[in-house]
Formats: sequence, structure tokens, C-alpha cells
Amino acid sequence: MLQSACCRGGALAGVVWLAFREIRRLPGRLAAILLATAVVAVAKPKLLLIAVPIFIVLAVLRPRFGRRK
Repeated sequence: MLQSACCRGGALAGVVWLAFREIRRLPGRLAAILLATAVVAVAKPKLLLIAVPIFIVLAVLRPRFGRRK
């Protein structure tokens, strides 16, 4: 089990390394949501069926504090 988790984590680290320039341009909140999704994908892949829709909703519905008129 540890070996498969390390293989998944290594593959994820490789993808992040290749896409690092594009990831730096993301807003901080969206980057945190993507990181949380990646952690769930490595730890418990079956939870992605639940976690991905929740993270999409969190990414789309952002708080709009300070925009009252």
C-alpha cells in the first residue's frame, strides 16, 4: 500500500513540476482547492466521486466580501 501511494505521489509531483509556471498564475484559493483535490486523489481515490463536485462548487462559489454598495 505504501509503494502504490508513493508511486501516485511521485507521478503527481512530476505533473506539478511540469505545470509549475501555469500553476503560479492561479489565484491562491483555486490553487488550494486543486491541492486538496490532489491530496484526496493520492490518499483515497474512491473519494474523488464525492470530493471533485464539492471542490468544483467551492471554486465557483467564492465569497464576495467588501463589494457592497
